[in-house]
Amino acid sequence: MSLPVDRLAELNGRVADWYTERLWADPEAVLYVRSRGISDETARKWRLGLAPRGGRELCQALAADGWGVEDLVEPGFVRQGDRGVSDYFRHRLMFPILDTDGRRVLGFSGRDLGGRDDAPKYLGSPGTALYRKRSTLYGAPNHIAIRQAEEALVVEGNVDMLAVYQSGHRNVVATCGTALTGEHLATLGQWTRRVTLALDSDEAGLAATRKAILSTEARTLDVRVLPLVGDKDPASILLADPAALDTMETVGRWDWLWQSYEREHERRVAKRSAPDGRTDRFLVLESVIIWKDAWCSLVRDHMTDPVLAASLLARAATAFGIRAEIVQAEFAPTLKARAPSILAAMDGWGG
Repeated sequence: MSLPVDRLAELNGRVADWYTERLWADPEAVLYVRSRGISDETARKWRLGLAPRGGRELCQALAADGWGVEDLVEPGFVRQGDRGVSDYFRHRLMFPILDTDGRRVLGFSGRDLGGRDDAPKYLGSPGTALYRKRSTLYGAPNHIAIRQAEEALVVEGNVDMLAVYQSGHRNVVATCGTALTGEHLATLGQWTRRVTLALDSDEAGLAATRKAILSTEARTLDVRVLPLVGDKDPASILLADPAALDTMETVGRWDWLWQSYEREHERRVAKRSAPDGRTDRFLVLESVIIWKDAWCSLVRDHMTDPVLAASLLARAATAFGIRAEIVQAEFAPTLKARAPSILAAMDGWGG
């Protein structure tokens, strides 16, 4: 039987306090937090904690408080195996996920502190009546700063959120162990119309950024991207230079998408180039065609503004040296069916 929401919130709060006590009683764990650039003040504000190595310490502490094993299953604090019940989170830095008021703990994210090669880097709470990953944002109490700044800065991880917050940019939130979803964007849309994405710059981060930009929910928002250079995340960038975000410039969604296809083209060519750096011109042409087709299909499938669509297709025609009417003819059937006004806007292109 599921716990009532108020009892679930009470349990989560008790667990968060217990984890916090364990953190500050463990000098090694405190040193790790500081090594990630997180100050003691920031760690205390966001109620960071430690899940110990032992297999049953949390179970025993909660049992002493009167919580039964059945109470701990739904929020994911225990797991049951051949040897009985044991703690689910072990030897992890724990990040309580707070509600918008900053009072209730909705769930947890735990980062592995090492020791087992097979341990996943992050573990998170399962979905409950309080916690839904696809719409919950880590740092939700920052919605006040987001409203004041009229902009939300979205990052990917717990440490990234804390690092950005600590750098003075309080209008920041992070996803909770999942890619940014349309539901996240809908939540952000209740707080602001401008959303800047500073997701990781690895392939997974690029894919997540592209998917978010093209989601239905993003169409009503002013979505921009803060490019992160060198496959780095915001936390590592700020650890090297605490003022880095102040000098970085954002890019509009369509400019960023164009640049992302350009980077993919460069990676394809580099991957298939000869050891001495020479590149077959037919290989380059093949990659350019992939780039052109992907871009035009993107505009065709996701663009509803006829003037902007025509401009974006013209950009491809100019970049690739293709006569505009060829692009128009290639996509005319679909464009005519979806938005005839796009074709009208394309009239008058130069070759």
